[in-house]
Amino acid sequence: MRKYRTLLSVVAIGLLATVAFFRFYTGEEVDFNAEVRPILNTKCISCHGGVKESAGFSLFSREDALKPTKAGKPAIIPGDPDGSEFIKRLTHHDPEERMPYHAEPLSQAEIETLRKWIRQGAHWQDHWAYLKPTKPEVPKTDTAWGRNAVDHFILAKLRKEGLQPSSSADRPALLRRLSLDLIGLPPTPQEVADFVNDRSANAYEKQVDRLLASPHYGERWAAMWLDLARYADSKGYEKDDLRSIWRFRDYVIRSFNDDKPFDQFTVEQLAGDLLPKPTEEQLIATAYHRNTTNNDEGGTDDEEFRTTAVIDRVNNTWEVWQGTTMSCVQCHSHPYDPFRHEDFYHSLAFFNNSRDEDVPGEYPVLTDYSPEDEKKIADLKEWVRNAAPTQEASRHAQQLEHLLKIGEPKIQAHSFDQLTNAAMVDGKYLGGGHKGYARLRNVNLTGRTQMLVRYSAQHDNGWFEVRKDKLDGEVIGRFPVKPIDKKNWWVFAAAAFDLKPVSGKHDLYFVFSNPTFKNPQDYVMTIEWLLLTEPLPGADKPDYEATRKTMLALLNKDDSTITRTPVMMENPGDFRRKSHVFERGNWLTKGKEVQPATPKFMAGFDKYPKNRLGLAQWMVDKENPLTARVAVNRFWEQIFGVGLVETLEDFGSQGLKPSHPELLDYLAVTFRDDYRWHVKKLLELIVMSETYQQSSKVSPALQRKDPANRYLARGPRV
Repeated sequence: MRKYRTLLSVVAIGLLATVAFFRFYTGEEVDFNAEVRPILNTKCISCHGGVKESAGFSLFSREDALKPTKAGKPAIIPGDPDGSEFIKRLTHHDPEERMPYHAEPLSQAEIETLRKWIRQGAHWQDHWAYLKPTKPEVPKTDTAWGRNAVDHFILAKLRKEGLQPSSSADRPALLRRLSLDLIGLPPTPQEVADFVNDRSANAYEKQVDRLLASPHYGERWAAMWLDLARYADSKGYEKDDLRSIWRFRDYVIRSFNDDKPFDQFTVEQLAGDLLPKPTEEQLIATAYHRNTTNNDEGGTDDEEFRTTAVIDRVNNTWEVWQGTTMSCVQCHSHPYDPFRHEDFYHSLAFFNNSRDEDVPGEYPVLTDYSPEDEKKIADLKEWVRNAAPTQEASRHAQQLEHLLKIGEPKIQAHSFDQLTNAAMVDGKYLGGGHKGYARLRNVNLTGRTQMLVRYSAQHDNGWFEVRKDKLDGEVIGRFPVKPIDKKNWWVFAAAAFDLKPVSGKHDLYFVFSNPTFKNPQDYVMTIEWLLLTEPLPGADKPDYEATRKTMLALLNKDDSTITRTPVMMENPGDFRRKSHVFERGNWLTKGKEVQPATPKFMAGFDKYPKNRLGLAQWMVDKENPLTARVAVNRFWEQIFGVGLVETLEDFGSQGLKPSHPELLDYLAVTFRDDYRWHVKKLLELIVMSETYQQSSKVSPALQRKDPANRYLARGPRV
């Protein structure tokens, strides 16, 4: 038996070599993606690709492959395989010189394929997933089987494999399958009976329509999406405290039930805050990327975990919408796909300017008030409109609403430096001791004479001063502090303080004092954050202080009476961050500065703004080859248990090829262009197909031929 197997192997290798030899001397064009790329990826790229460039030779791209190596000349010379060092090393008689180094040599067939490829010009092809999808012609059929285009593509593949479709599932099984797939719940006995007894021609279609209209439809499909959004009602990490983000969950359910177009759904989640005059729902949508974990553990570095969250947003966005393993590129260029190391940080620059900073309050948050409090806000806005100059009335009212609903840009306690007899409490709050001080650098004070400080205090008789530019500089404010709750000093509240008018950017020194302290290490006050704003207009009005008191009462609403949802928000100019390449992926080792951009080989971004909104719009542009494919593949996987591309998160060259590439592109273009990104229409097309309605019973022959049901000669068994 062993000799027989050896003989078969020799014959097989001989046949491959003969075919390769014949093709080499014929004019048949080598298919780079089908024949050359697999050889390079499995045998060469680990030493000569995005991670390593041994001897200065890289097969990352054609441009790299044709560059001079460390030896001073290119390893590949298009048109001249015998003069190419690449071929010489593959065929060298000395094992120390032959490539792959210290590995099995390439087969004769593989070498001949590479020879012919170089002889024909060493042309490169983009991987199939990076080519813009076009709508293929639907295969013609000479049989009555099949309800729509899905069936025609499936039948064409079945016939090619010598298979036939199965008969339809019985009605109870079919309704159970349909109900579980569309709403996540089994049908009731009455619903089964109604379907079994309905003999109308469109009985099944009526069930599809009923289930798509069910409120449970949104819940079922939200469950899929919330997994992708890494949704949780807690923060993760050590304490894993409660996170109030259920309004995002409800947004997702509502979006699916309303059949919100997937392109709009995408833009709102990635950049709803950057839309013109965003609605509250569009702000809530941005909580998608606030589902990142938050570390409240004492002593942790807020900047480290903020950076971790930003990196997660990059990886998640590329995986969910583009089916791309961008996480590979954090430390080096992609080993297998045309993403360079810098591409990761161009993508990171889109997300790096968000306002969140890994603090316990998870700011920025959108506050949802009770109807009674909303009435108070409306009254405050009306008061402001009447108190402000006519031309400024609307702006002041909008600023007040922003302050009460979001209140940014806050300056967090970790922004203070030069702490002297002051310390970071629990790593998150600034504690100022008697005769202690702390500095805030480069603060813009132009037009900002109201300072809101959220703090707690242990004792009466304390105060703090704000001094300009130097520790002994001009005092621009001196303010008393006292406990908010004498029974529990760890109760924080925001208070408003008026500063002297100052223009420009200045360093601010906060100096703390309480002359009654016997222990100088006691804290005069503990600061969570501060916010510099324009003051309320109407300081000369008799009810000004009462109005400000109402404003502060709303700001200090107890969490039990309101909901605060973490949302995304961009830093304004004074707070804007620069983005850099991290050398070898280390956030502490900053390289060159980078700007927001998409990978160069994926065109079409130039017409969009260089921010998250531009990125989101580019994602759903017709020129983007991946978004529609990746989306329809996810929905297909939810229905059939496996995607047309089995590796949902990897459409790259190391991912599995589509089982039905023409069907994938047909669905992608139909979903995007014909259905205008409406998910219900896509799902209706799939479940109305005969392919979906087949019996899941499997014969022994079919089990042997197609155990994973990749050809879909039977119904799904999940």
